[in-house]
Amino acid sequence: MVGGDGINDTNMISVTGQKDVEGTIATCPCAPATAAKGTFVSDYKAKFSVDPAVYADVSYDLANVFLDGIAAGKTSRADLLAFLGSYNKAGGASGVTYKWESTGELDPTQVKVWAYEAKAGAWVPKQEIPKG
Repeated sequence: MVGGDGINDTNMISVTGQKDVEGTIATCPCAPATAAKGTFVSDYKAKFSVDPAVYADVSYDLANVFLDGIAAGKTSRADLLAFLGSYNKAGGASGVTYKWESTGELDPTQVKVWAYEAKAGAWVPKQEIPKG
């Protein structure tokens, strides 16, 4: 079985059953959150007593992008959209440079797609899928 990023969750393994999911490959437009930059992983583990799961680092970064906009006085939808349209900084946890295209999509050069494999009751990063 092969699935998209929605199955890359510990619940998929526990609800479905480890033996039924073993060997499943899931793809995700995300690097392993357990390889996040700085002190993100240790801070996350200290607060929640678990390793950061899929999108934890990206969610942290994006929340901070919006908080930066609000701190800069951008509190209306139009102001925040304009703020995002000119944003161009690397996230502290993921290292991704958050820069959006005029369509609202993240700059495709920043998107990394990874394959994860269900192994021994966990999703294990297998490899980054090369672009091309």
